[in-house]
Amino acid sequence: YFLQPIIIRFNHFMKHSSRRCAIGALAAGLASMSAAVLFGAPSPAIANPLRCNPDLIVENGRDTAIKVTKVEYTVKDKTGTFTDGITNKRLAPDEEEEWKTVSLRDVANGNVITGIRYEFKPDTSGTGGGPISDPWGSPRWSDWQGHAANCADGLNYPHRIN
Repeated sequence: YFLQPIIIRFNHFMKHSSRRCAIGALAAGLASMSAAVLFGAPSPAIANPLRCNPDLIVENGRDTAIKVTKVEYTVKDKTGTFTDGITNKRLAPDEEEEWKTVSLRDVANGNVITGIRYEFKPDTSGTGGGPISDPWGSPRWSDWQGHAANCADGLNYPHRIN
């Protein structure tokens, strides 16, 4: 069954082409089959149903704009902290932004996220606080905010960065 497409292609070329072309087609088919066996056949990207996909909501409580770049969280009964990159978003003072259904790699649905904080960069344009070509300052972490709910897809996790 695995060789069937190669055999069909070979037979087609034998009927409609010269022997040299048919042998070339056979060699190409065998080479692609060998590559699949050696390196693994590509598989389609499939969402992991065990990962929790909450909605992350961040409000900028600072007096300057910020750019939010990462989320870090702790999980009940797991040691350490876990960090995931998120789409960088710029928030003006008092602006709120939502990241819908963020797939967190290290927490499954039903597990408790015990704390969340965000990495952000403050706007330093006009202050001389960063390189001329980059208006954003050095990365900083917000304060931890505790949580106690079981993680679930679409559950809101609001956070204010001061």
